Amino acid sequence: MKRGLVISTLPELDEVGEDVLRKGGTALRAVLTSFFVAAGQRPGLALAPLALLVAGVGSGVRVYDGRCRQPGLLQKRPRGFQPGESIPSAAYAAVPTAFGALALACAYDSGTTILSCSRPGMHAARAAGAAGRAELLEQAGSHGGGALNQSALRRALLGQFGPAEGGNLSPADLSPPSQLDGAAASAGAVSGLPWDAELDPGAAGSESPALAAAAGSAHGIVAIDANGQFVALGLRELTSASLIDGFETTMPLLGEPVMRGVSRVAPGAVLPLDLALEVERDPGGALIAISAKRLGASGGRELRLGRDPATKAVARLDSQVIG
Repeated sequence: MKRGLVISTLPELDEVGEDVLRKGGTALRAVLTSFFVAAGQRPGLALAPLALLVAGVGSGVRVYDGRCRQPGLLQKRPRGFQPGESIPSAAYAAVPTAFGALALACAYDSGTTILSCSRPGMHAARAAGAAGRAELLEQAGSHGGGALNQSALRRALLGQFGPAEGGNLSPADLSPPSQLDGAAASAGAVSGLPWDAELDPGAAGSESPALAAAAGSAHGIVAIDANGQFVALGLRELTSASLIDGFETTMPLLGEPVMRGVSRVAPGAVLPLDLALEVERDPGGALIAISAKRLGASGGRELRLGRDPATKAVARLDSQVIG
């Protein structure tokens, strides 16, 4: 009888997370370690927009918000582009906050640090011949949300996506982000992301023109451990992204360019991300299932794990097409 399990949309990661559980790690550590290994192997994941949901016995349901932000903090508004004018890719750059969100989640999980989770990712990057990507993940492990503000990466980001190249990225955008966690939204027995309109009809719209253009494929990792911690992570590997010089990692192009004569998106504003992460309880209040939805290139796949509240046995439920 299995009491812990990890599954993902990237099957090669399942064994990574399972190994963490076998060694006594939590579901959170298993999920984040799997994420960092994937980020070491693939250039489009480390800075991708993401969301993380963590639930446990007696601890409630917490959401960690790693969605991208609109750049331009503490920077004078640029004149903006005119309709029909060629807009450089730098103008679409968005500010990643994934490392800050993941580091914050680790702070609430005894014995789990972002450094311990990121080390296997560094090894995976080096094995792939991506020394720059390994350096990026090392900065994430050492500095969490402050990784983007470390000297070499800071210079690369501002040099490629700052005003000199037609972008809006500012030094203030690279400071450790804030407001990255909060309580989940609930609808009956289901709790999930507070910006998911299916759980909160008053939530803001989940898509913007830039997100629609940058869609790509959504990936998920879900896990349950023997102590009853339920964790789901969802992220989007964007088709619209720009390689960061020297780091073999892509910068998400989700930001909204500033247009002349048009009100700009406020610097620091959260850029939408259409993913759904949910945890369910039975009528007695016991956690029974964790899922990540709207995955894949078309947004139709679901990953789902269930737990029997009596026996504590964990099983993979059939992935299904929604819609």
